[in-house]
Amino acid sequence: MLCRDCHRYDAEEGVCRDGKLNPESFADAVEVAQVFGPRAICVFNDYRERVLDIRKGAAMRRPPERHVRPRRWWRNLELD
Repeated sequence: MLCRDCHRYDAEEGVCRDGKLNPESFADAVEVAQVFGPRAICVFNDYRERVLDIRKGAAMRRPPERHVRPRRWWRNLELD
């Protein structure tokens, strides 16, 4: 479910009212669960149940795919 379609989404603030995260991929959901814990993932997220099952001890079908993201190189950055 997209955040903007959720009844818990505050359109004016642009954030979830519950402070939850909505990862776009399974790999991102695993990272969010590792860093913030599984409670940080939105209850309407498609990958939440799989992450919870893995934390309970269920075997993963295959490791999550990693996407290498390019680094951001800030050039000509002026600080006031």
